Amino acid sequence: MRRCSGAGVALCIAITSLVVGVHGQPSRAARSTVVQKTVNGSFESPRLGAGVERYRPGGARWTFVGDAGLVADGSPMLRDVPGTPAGRQSAFIQNQGALQQTVSVAPGDVLVLRASQRLWSRTGTQRIAVSLDGRVVATFTPAERSWSRHDIPLTVSRRDVVTLELRGVYVGEGEDRTAFVDGVRVVRRVAAIPPAGLPAEERRVLLSPRTVPTAAGVIGSTAEGDSHTEINASVQAFAQSGDTIFVGGKFTKVEKGVFGARVTQRYLAAFDRRTGAWIDTFRPVLDGPVWDLATTPDGTLIVAGQFTRVNGVVGTRALAALDPATGAVVKGWRANLDLTGSTDRAEARTLDVEGDWVYVGGNFTEVGPDADPTNAGRLVRVSVDDGAVDRTFLPDIQDGTVNGVDATPTAVWVVGDFHGVGYRGRSYARLAAAKLRVSDAYPMPIQSFVPTIRVRSKQYAYSVKVIGNHVWVGGSQHMLQVYRASDFHLLRGWINFPIGDTQDLAVLDGVVYAGSHAGEISNVYQDVQVWDSVAGATRKDRNTWVGAFDDASVSYVTGWHPDVEVANGEGGWDLFVDSGNCLWAGGDFDAGSPVGGGRSYAAGFVRFCAQDSTAPATPTGARVMRAKAGGVRIAWNAVPGDGAGPSRYEVFRNDRLIRPTVTNTAVVDPGGRPGDRYFVRTRDAAGNRSATTPALVAP
Repeated sequence: MRRCSGAGVALCIAITSLVVGVHGQPSRAARSTVVQKTVNGSFESPRLGAGVERYRPGGARWTFVGDAGLVADGSPMLRDVPGTPAGRQSAFIQNQGALQQTVSVAPGDVLVLRASQRLWSRTGTQRIAVSLDGRVVATFTPAERSWSRHDIPLTVSRRDVVTLELRGVYVGEGEDRTAFVDGVRVVRRVAAIPPAGLPAEERRVLLSPRTVPTAAGVIGSTAEGDSHTEINASVQAFAQSGDTIFVGGKFTKVEKGVFGARVTQRYLAAFDRRTGAWIDTFRPVLDGPVWDLATTPDGTLIVAGQFTRVNGVVGTRALAALDPATGAVVKGWRANLDLTGSTDRAEARTLDVEGDWVYVGGNFTEVGPDADPTNAGRLVRVSVDDGAVDRTFLPDIQDGTVNGVDATPTAVWVVGDFHGVGYRGRSYARLAAAKLRVSDAYPMPIQSFVPTIRVRSKQYAYSVKVIGNHVWVGGSQHMLQVYRASDFHLLRGWINFPIGDTQDLAVLDGVVYAGSHAGEISNVYQDVQVWDSVAGATRKDRNTWVGAFDDASVSYVTGWHPDVEVANGEGGWDLFVDSGNCLWAGGDFDAGSPVGGGRSYAAGFVRFCAQDSTAPATPTGARVMRAKAGGVRIAWNAVPGDGAGPSRYEVFRNDRLIRPTVTNTAVVDPGGRPGDRYFVRTRDAAGNRSATTPALVAP
């Protein structure tokens, strides 16, 4: 034990409070400690020969992206830079090269490192951006001719496992700017646990990637009246009124479970929100596909598609309002569509209800009752009450189709395969995306959409969602992108490769769910802008049919991988969040998650509901005693599992977690001594943690 005496007592006590004990554990007197959580932070592995540099080496426990790697003392690259501060090697970052490593972080953590700058280029210096899961937390400029220390707060709100990245931010050409980093570590100052213990920790609510079984589904696909026969998916739309979920698409029959009857019901059907059972009293008759659904504030169901009549009623071309209980056409609501000069049917492709208006996008030239139609250019808004057209909002979306619309109180965002927007006789170039003024549809100035392919016919988008100052856009070619809402500046992009257009988006609790046809052979690549060139991606993750992305950090949510099956490789064509915060995904799904020796039933659509976010019970009967072989034995009573898996336990000694995953109800701490304090808590399968026991003092 360290002893303090003489004039240096105060300094000695301060040092002792940070001492790390045997096997990296703090002494029982510790009230804060410094924990290093990076691996190979001094970059000494793999060992290079003197004067050698190596780009993107293997076996370093870091991922090197682009122009980044290791360099040993004596290399010409280190000319004018003093010897490396932590060993004989350091990492280098040239231009936009990057270093990455997965680390555990918690509130209060600080990234500590030393950095220096190569002096070969005198036109400017290299800066380094520090990010966690793609969210930049700081940038800094390394010193010249010396190693400067940088302490960077990581500013996280909860404990998490993230990808730490150090990336060069210089984007010019020919300068070959280089910085060096060494001694990288994440430090955590662990405060003293009070005698009463720690409070419970409940995980953020996130949908389970396991499907919830449904009692019925839809099957078949017909091309009658369809302008998009290349899409071989039976479900294209969802909406909710009361506890009824409406499903629209190209299907021909409802299937009442895996061994149930198959009943002819084309294009539109209703299901119970809680069980997924078919509601056979809702039987409208349509003669063409349904592309989108929405409900007005009073529960009326708005149906958009390529039908010519609903229930045989005249004046319901491509757009109709139905009674949500009976499926009858609402009398007095008339806003049908026409496509003049074409043999194709008029197409209402997308709907969005905002305030008093239903926004309708697609491919049509006229809207309104047959007796008094209004010229329209692929996007209109009509009254939620009676379908009356707002003649002050009549943009002319040119050269294509509107595929997605998201209206806010301040702007209307539109995406599709168009190339311009007309307004009062003038034409404004807008490739695939436009921001319109709410009052009169004026095309507001924005930066250009960034296509991921040079082929003009494939530069289009399917879906758009606005969250605060972020605009999420999904479409071709295999892309998902996030733009700044104020000016449409591209913030981040992902590519599904080798396949996987993003076909629809839904938002729940700050998480963006993206449906695509990215199948089992695909991954999602971050920070790339060309669909078939992913070599410079900053990270690569598995992504199948539906993926999850965090809006706050603008990053991919790792570990969320639905295990479902599809019939035709189409994947998710429509995503919908119901009133119970369950996500419905429609397309060509034909099997849910594995269960027992098979899979749960699904036909046309699947649904995902929230994971457990409730903390488990605190262990009872906790006690400590001297172990026979030395050390301290800690025991407690078992806490029953929650059905998703058995309980596990965490054991703390003197303010520090020493056993993160205990499966039984007793452990022996060989380093324990009399007077040490112990705490135990339960951790469930979803990652929720109970409050700890009060302090248990070893005898």
